[in-house]
Amino acid sequence: MKTIGLFLLFAVSFITGGNNVPAAVDYDIAKKIDIAIIEKGNIKVLIDEKAFIEAVNNSSLVTKENRVHTFSVLKGISQGEAEKEFYYILLSSKEKNFNLVRVLYNRNGKLVMDQDDFEKEYYTYSYFVSCEGVDGCTPQMFYTDSQLMWSCSDKPVCVSPEEAKKNPCTKSTSLITED
Repeated sequence: MKTIGLFLLFAVSFITGGNNVPAAVDYDIAKKIDIAIIEKGNIKVLIDEKAFIEAVNNSSLVTKENRVHTFSVLKGISQGEAEKEFYYILLSSKEKNFNLVRVLYNRNGKLVMDQDDFEKEYYTYSYFVSCEGVDGCTPQMFYTDSQLMWSCSDKPVCVSPEEAKKNPCTKSTSLITED
């Protein structure tokens, strides 16, 4: 009887132990990725956040000095000509004021990073924007000329050279495409 009990214990632990090993995920940030879903008004992240951060840090989006450490999926409301709802990813550094953002498609509650409608909505959905500088240098979304556009301040326009010297803030736009 003890032998059968030990055999069953071994079999159960073997079966359940094999399911506890997580599979390594390697994201290609140039391809379509289902990032999250909206369930009952809440955002539920679908991806392995650490693996996604690693993919971004290994890409040309960041430098060794501007590594990102945190990942969020957020809902925003644009400023400007109209208040438009949008969803986006925010990757941030813990060491500097460096933020990297990208707008996500909302396809019936599924939040997707994609270049699907490349021709029509290129300026909104196909690129990453980074903001680096002083504390006020953070990504802000504006709705202008019937499209969403990122800025790195509370103004949708370039600042004067004098203002740039007082409050240094750099905005970069990056597009990663499939080969």
